[in-house]
Amino acid sequence: MEYHPQPTPGTARPWAFPAPERGALPNGLTVLRCHRPGQQVVAVEIFLDAPLDAEPEGLDGVATIMSRALSEGTDKHSAEEFAAELERCGATLDAHADHPGVRVSLEVPASRLAKALGLVAEALRAPAFAESEIERLVGNRLDEIPHEQAN
Repeated sequence: MEYHPQPTPGTARPWAFPAPERGALPNGLTVLRCHRPGQQVVAVEIFLDAPLDAEPEGLDGVATIMSRALSEGTDKHSAEEFAAELERCGATLDAHADHPGVRVSLEVPASRLAKALGLVAEALRAPAFAESEIERLVGNRLDEIPHEQAN
């Protein structure tokens, strides 16, 4: 058997992530923008000031369920329709809760940013939180806990 020689690395070029530009939307929300010329995918991260220690007594984990339910439909789209709309945009939407708050992340081709941002705004403004979806998400989370503890 003949092996090809392992490629050698080139010289590392210095690179630093561009400093973000700070701005604000008309509604007062702070925006940090990092322009990366030539990039065709836009990454958006929205931080909701909802720390885990603000969860109501006896409702531990509600922020996690809420964050997971954001992509499970809105007042205008069922869960399946919402997922299909995101897919049509070529977008991925993720949300998770951690100690400082809830992070909602969107990645989308730059050419479809406006449509995808509209869907994210819809999910944040009017999530469906359908009882059947919440029950499924709670069941999933309860199933995860023993696995996490075992690890």
